[in-house]
Amino acid sequence: MCVVVWLCVEASGVAYVQFQAVSALKRAVVREWPQTSPQDADSLRLFLTNYVLHKPTLVKYVTEQIVQTVAVIVKCCTVDRNFDAVRQAFIHSTDTLLKSQDHKQRLLGCSHLRALLDEYLSFNRSSAMGFSWDRHCICKKSFEEGDMLWLFLLVVQTLQQYSSIEDLSHLSKEDLDVLEAFMSLATMALNWNFSSRYRTHRVILGLPEGPVILKPNEKWRSTFLNRELLNVFFKLHYLVLEQDTLSHLSFQCLTQLASLSGAIFSSRDASLQYLTDFLEGFLNTTRCDLTANALGLANVISQLVSVFGSAMIAQVPAAVLSAFLDVLTKLACAFAEAAAVDEDVRGADTLYQEAFDQLLTAWTTLLLDSPSFPKDCFAHPANRIFTCYLQCHMAPPDGTRSALSQPTDHNEEVHELDDDDRIAFADQLSGVAALGRACIHQSLPLVLSVFHMRVSKFGSLLTQEVPNGLKDLTVLHEDLHWLLLISGFLLCDDGVGETLVIPPEVVSFSTAQSVQTDVQKTITFLATANDLDASSSLDIDRVDSVIAIVGLVLRLVALERRFIELNRREVPSPQVSRSSVWFLRRWCRSYLFPDQSLYSDLSSSLSAAFLRDTEAGRFLVMLLVDKVAFNLGVWTSEEALILDSIDLLLAVVESSSRYACSML
Repeated sequence: MCVVVWLCVEASGVAYVQFQAVSALKRAVVREWPQTSPQDADSLRLFLTNYVLHKPTLVKYVTEQIVQTVAVIVKCCTVDRNFDAVRQAFIHSTDTLLKSQDHKQRLLGCSHLRALLDEYLSFNRSSAMGFSWDRHCICKKSFEEGDMLWLFLLVVQTLQQYSSIEDLSHLSKEDLDVLEAFMSLATMALNWNFSSRYRTHRVILGLPEGPVILKPNEKWRSTFLNRELLNVFFKLHYLVLEQDTLSHLSFQCLTQLASLSGAIFSSRDASLQYLTDFLEGFLNTTRCDLTANALGLANVISQLVSVFGSAMIAQVPAAVLSAFLDVLTKLACAFAEAAAVDEDVRGADTLYQEAFDQLLTAWTTLLLDSPSFPKDCFAHPANRIFTCYLQCHMAPPDGTRSALSQPTDHNEEVHELDDDDRIAFADQLSGVAALGRACIHQSLPLVLSVFHMRVSKFGSLLTQEVPNGLKDLTVLHEDLHWLLLISGFLLCDDGVGETLVIPPEVVSFSTAQSVQTDVQKTITFLATANDLDASSSLDIDRVDSVIAIVGLVLRLVALERRFIELNRREVPSPQVSRSSVWFLRRWCRSYLFPDQSLYSDLSSSLSAAFLRDTEAGRFLVMLLVDKVAFNLGVWTSEEALILDSIDLLLAVVESSSRYACSML
C-alpha cells in the first residue's frame, strides 16, 4: 500500500494530488502498523526524511504533510519497546539537522519537532487517524516524561546561544528565520497541556477549558527551577523587542513561564524563590518604552498575579516588591493615557484598553489581599493611577483629554451606536474605583474639587452666554459626564439581589473627617443645593466631602431644570442628565435610609443627612421623586433618559421605608 501511494507522489507533478497521496500514506501507516516491523518503519521514516531534504522544490503544505507522517511513525513507536531504535534514530537524525550549518536543514529539523509536538498534542487529529483515546493518552504521557524533555532542552540550548548576541541587527534573514522557528517551538512546549486525570475527564465530557497553565511533572523540576532558564528567556526577550513577530513569541513564552505551578514546586519556599527570580528578570526588561508592548506586558503581569496570588507576591523581598509595584504603577498610568486616546479616536485599535483593563484586574486582585502587604504600600500607587485616570478624562487645563474627543456631527452618530460609557467601561471604572478607595483621603477630595469647579462653571452660564459656542459646552458636558461616572463608582456599589451598603472606606473617611466637618453646615448645603437663589449654596468649606458630592449632583440637576424653564434647551445635555439620574439611582440604593445595624460607626454627618427619621432624608426622597416626574414630563423624546428615570423611581420605592416616605 505504501509503495503504491508513493508512486502516485512521484508520478504526479500536481501539488494537491501529492498532498492527498501523502495523506493516504499517513492513514495507511496507522492502519498497517500492527503488521509493520521496526526495520520497515525505520526505512520509511528515513526515506521520507531524505526525500524532503533533497526535494527543496516541494510545495510547503506537501512538505509539512510528509513531515507530519514522520511524526505519526515516531508516535506509533512510543509505547512499543521493539521500536525504540526507530525512535532513537529519529532523535539522532533530527539532532543532526538542528546542529547543521545549513539554514534549510535547521528549519527542516524544526519542522520535524513542531510536527511531533503537534501530533502528541492534537486530540481530534489523532482520533480521526484511528488512534483510540486511551492509546493517545498513553503515548502523550510517555512523550512528556521522555522525549519532550530532550526536545525542550535542545531548544533552550539553541536559544541560549542566540541570547548571548549583543545585537540582532547583525544576523541575516536566514538566521532570524531559524531563531523564529526555535522560539515557535519554545512557545508550543510552554503552552503544553501536561497530562492530568482532571483535565482528561474534562476533555472526555466536552467541558470548556480555561487558559493553559504550565504544570509540568516532577521530572521537569531541575529544568524549570534552574535560574539560567529564566535568564535565557529574559535576555532573549530584551533582544527581540523591536522585532514584532519575535517579540510576540517571546511574550507568549514569558506569559507561560509566569504561570508555572503544580507538583514541580516541592515546597512553598521553592515557589517563592521562582517568583522572586521571575520578578527580578521581568523588572530588568521593563526599562524600555512602556507602551510599545502594552498587551504583552499586561498578559505577563495578569498571569503572574492570577497564578501565584497576592499572598505569595507579598512575601517577595521588600526591594523587589517595591520595584514591582512601581513598574505596575508606571504601566497603568502609561496605558491609561494611551487608552484615553483610543477612546477619543472612534474605530481605533483597543489594544491599550485591553492592556489597561488587564492591569486593573491585577491591581484589584492585589488590593483584595492588602492586609498581607506592608501597611499603606498601595496608597501612593493607587493615588497616582486614580489621578492619572481622572486627568485623562478631563479637558485641559486640569486634564489631558485630547482635542480629538470634541465630537463632530459624524461622531455623534457613531456615539449613538456605541454602548453607554457606564456599561462599556464598567469593569474599568470598577477597577479605578477600587484604587480610589485605597487612597480615599486623596481621591475623594480631588474628585470633589474638580466637580465643584465644573458645576460652578456650568452654573455661570445662567447669567452669560457660552464663550466659544457649542464647542466649549460640549467639552464641559464631557467633563461632567465622566465626573458623574467616576464619582458614582467611587462612592457606591451596585448589585442585584443583595443588600447594598455604603463602602467601608467611605464610611471611615467620613468618620475621620468629622473633626473638621460642621454637621449643621453640611445639612444646610445639602438642603439648599437645589436652591439656585441661595448665595452660599456652593460653599463647601467644612462640609462633609461625601455629602458635598451628592449636593453638587443635586445642584447640577437644579441647573438643568432652570435652563429648560428659561427655554435654553441647548445648554443642558441629555447624556449628562442620564448620567446624573444614573448616579442618583446608584447612590440612593446604598445611602438613602441605610440600615444602621449594618454599620458599627456611621459618621454624624452621614447619619444626619441620610437616616430614615431625619428631615434631610425625607427631603431627599421627595426631591428624587420630583426629579423623575420632571424628566417624564420634559424629556419625552429621549427614550433612554425616560427609562433611566423610571429605574431611579424603582430604586427609590424598592425600600419599604423610602416607599412610605414617597407616598406622604
